[in-house]
Amino acid sequence: MKVVLWIFGVLFALVLIVAGAGYWWWQKNAAGMMEAANAAMLDGRKRGAAMEESGCVTEAVGRHKADTNPSIAGSVKNGLFLRGCLDASKAQAKFCEGVPAKGNAVQIGVWAGQACAGAGLSDTYCPSLMQQVAEYCSSQARTSKL
Repeated sequence: MKVVLWIFGVLFALVLIVAGAGYWWWQKNAAGMMEAANAAMLDGRKRGAAMEESGCVTEAVGRHKADTNPSIAGSVKNGLFLRGCLDASKAQAKFCEGVPAKGNAVQIGVWAGQACAGAGLSDTYCPSLMQQVAEYCSSQARTSKL
């Protein structure tokens, strides 16, 4: 019984250490991450004001391809740019044709994978970028443009 209590005590201490380290890291990095996220959205909105929806996707895919070492952080940044751009862009009548509705995660995943392949991308982070298109196509921002 003492061994079990000792093991649980060690595991609890490890959880506390990991949680403390995570909290410390977040305190040091959260402001910079939020600033970068806001900058990506603002850049997207600024650029999107002069583009059609398909131009936003082309720009975001180009940015994604330019990342020599794709990462989750780069994907999030490019996704925020894309969403800001799409929200500010000019609507195209057939832009959302074939894009699955927001509620079906499996269909969105399949569609995003196909969209990535069509864009010449095969990395694991591209589908999260393309999911922004599905979110946008089901959004009030898109509906209000039409």
